[in-house]
Amino acid sequence: EESIPEEEKDLFYFFQTCPSLPSLRAEFRNKNYNSKNPNICAETEESTGRSLLHCIGLNEKLILVSTGGSDAAISQVNRFIMQELLPEYPLAVIDEDKNDFIPFTEIIIEWVNN
Repeated sequence: EESIPEEEKDLFYFFQTCPSLPSLRAEFRNKNYNSKNPNICAETEESTGRSLLHCIGLNEKLILVSTGGSDAAISQVNRFIMQELLPEYPLAVIDEDKNDFIPFTEIIIEWVNN
């Protein structure tokens, strides 16, 4: 099971790069319940202004590699987002990053342009 290396990596990076939903879920629960901040879903990455929802939306490995594109596996990712991330901070769906993108917009633009 993949976890965040102690040095340099943070939860935002992990959410954007980890191809394993079970690892993401475990790390999220660990950080969320052991954090000094009671709501890590409301936090943003300092350099980009991205929330965890932005980051998971940019995680192509999670969607393409780990799920293989199967509907059942993508549904599990959707369920994690809808049942664990959004209830913690529902406004995340409309929060803009430093480039004025709401979550999932950047990857949709990239997809349309390719």
